[in-house]
Amino acid sequence: MTSRPRRSIDPPVLLVEDRDSLRAMLRLALEAQGHTVVEARDQPEAAAVLLTTQIGVVLTDLRLTVGDGFGVLRAAKEVDLELPVIVMTAFGSIQDAVAAMKEGALDFLAKPVDPDHLTMMVERATGKTVDYLHLVSNDHGRTWTARAPR
Repeated sequence: MTSRPRRSIDPPVLLVEDRDSLRAMLRLALEAQGHTVVEARDQPEAAAVLLTTQIGVVLTDLRLTVGDGFGVLRAAKEVDLELPVIVMTAFGSIQDAVAAMKEGALDFLAKPVDPDHLTMMVERATGKTVDYLHLVSNDHGRTWTARAPR
């Protein structure tokens, strides 16, 4: 008996990657964790998806055959300033990472991307993981559980 991934009711992940093989691998990794994925090959496709589909998080390559990840980041922020955007690249520099973060990217990942790390980043961006702190009072021995600040 094989277990099937849970069906996501969360808004989908927009995956923007011009390399078909890498896009397929990343899509499969995200879908295996229950995420719905909408794909785009370049900046214009991504911009069109952003205008027609409610997206939960954007995952974009920095270098695309048409446009670039900065354009995708700007298009995402025009739709929703709070929309989490993760930028990934094989050719990144510290300057690119700083520029992406200044423009509102949540994170900047270097390729090759580890699928487990990527999934963790997407889940953090969508709020699926919650970190809890267990606080113990010394005076009466009571225990409280609270959300950890992010």
